Parts: sequence; structure tokens; C-alpha cells
Amino acid sequence: MQVCRKDTFEVEVALELVRKGFRVIPQFDVAGRRIDLVVEGGHARLAVECDGDEWHGADRYEEDMQRQRILERCGWEFFRVRASQFYSGKQTALNRLWNMLNERGIHPQLSKEFTEDKKTQMSDQQRPVSSGNVAAQKTGTAELNKPMGDTKVEVGDTVVYVSIESPQNEKQALITRERSNPEWGTVNIDAPIAQAFLGARVGDTVEAKLPMGSMHLLIKKIRKSSV
Repeated sequence: MQVCRKDTFEVEVALELVRKGFRVIPQFDVAGRRIDLVVEGGHARLAVECDGDEWHGADRYEEDMQRQRILERCGWEFFRVRASQFYSGKQTALNRLWNMLNERGIHPQLSKEFTEDKKTQMSDQQRPVSSGNVAAQKTGTAELNKPMGDTKVEVGDTVVYVSIESPQNEKQALITRERSNPEWGTVNIDAPIAQAFLGARVGDTVEAKLPMGSMHLLIKKIRKSSV
């Protein structure tokens, strides 16, 4: 049986995804914890956890599963692959991953970009999704300045957002009536960030008045509670 370091195993799984053209983010930070790999595409993402057979003992596995269950309640979906299965046969081990990505509308970037270029042929309509308001200012098109959907943030929703000051650092907050827990990204309804998000839509920029000063936050996604 082949034995390898966990970080080497993660790299090999990531390479299989990249070879097929998927966008992969390694060591994705969520509320102070890290997901091994996150695959993004369209309006969806999938967490991929790489379980090294030597590195994962029973205690660590249970800790990982507890973290996974909490993140699933926040709207995350997971695919787990064990090193022994991967090295026994990569295609067999990853077949379900390809199916899960396809079912969620997560497709290789090259094919997606080709399709979108054929549809638009307009450079100032290239995106991330969250740039709708900026694009509207550039083009002067009032239609683009409309909210990106009628769904508003409510209690129980998970909001994916970025700070205007640090747009590369994506975060998420689960709006709850329970006590805030920064470790898991839950925010009480009375907290300033929750108050700023409630009633807002995807594409809105809201102002959260925090003790250290105001922050301007751009809402990228709203994940509705499944409960």
C-alpha cells in the first residue's frame, strides 16, 4: 500500500481537478478552520476533504466530521476521498466527485468561459457576479443596476460577503437567534453585521457600524436555510 504525506495527497487530488479545468482553492479558510480544497464554478462550490489514511486517527476523524456537520448546516456540501482509495484507482475514487460537480452546475472554467464569450462578446460584462453595480456605472445601463434577485437576507440564512476594503478575503455569516460564535461564523441577529445584512440582497453593499468603525460589505451570495 502506498503511504504519502497528507499535503502531497491534497496536491495530487488538486492536480486531477485542475487538469480537467476546474477552479480550485486550496486550504480555504472558514471561520478560522480550513477546508482542504474548494471547487468553484457558476453560483456553486463544493468542499473536498482529503483523508490521509495514516494522518487521520479515530479522534481526528470524529473532529473533522463534527466540523463538517456544522458547516453543512451553514450550506456547505462535502466530498471526502481517502488516500487508499485514491491510490488504488484514481478514476474510481473520483467518479462520484465528477458527478457531484456536474449536478451542482460546477463546470470546468475553459468550457464556461467559451460559452459566456459566445453569449456576450462584451468585455465590460465580464464578471465575478458581485460586480453588477460597478458594471452598471461603467456602462450607464440602468438595467444592470437592479438588485441581483429578489431574495432578501432573513434569519437562518448564510451570507457570503467580502469587505470593500479587502475584496479578496471572502467570508460568510450564518444569521441566527443564538449567541454569536466567531469560530463557526454564526452571528446573532442583534449584532451590527447581522443588522446590516437583514433585508439586503445579493449585490448590495451594506454598512456595518462596528465598535472599531464602519465597514462596507458586499453581499456575494445568500444561502437559504434548508430547515
